[in-house]
Amino acid sequence: LIEIRLDAWKFLSKYKRPIPFKASDIGIWGDIISGISYFAVLTNAIVIAWTSEFIPKMAYRSLKSTGGSLDGYVNWTLSSFPVSAYNVSGVPPPNPPTNVQFCR
Repeated sequence: LIEIRLDAWKFLSKYKRPIPFKASDIGIWGDIISGISYFAVLTNAIVIAWTSEFIPKMAYRSLKSTGGSLDGYVNWTLSSFPVSAYNVSGVPPPNPPTNVQFCR
């Protein structure tokens, strides 16, 4: 117990905080933080583009659309399957008939 009290007294009376001095900047850490910030912005842009429909819409506008509109975009993104091809068991027959109605 006495040793703990003596150590506490030494920390309070003998050890002093270093004198602060003015620095012009934070050195290399500024470049590191700047690089991390640019990487974060790029990563966020990639995540937003990947998880949203931005890229598929731009592809439709440039490849399939006339005049840059999104008319027909939903039909372009969805696949069609003949509803009448389902039988009672839920498995489509191997050769579905050709005159069937499609559902998207």
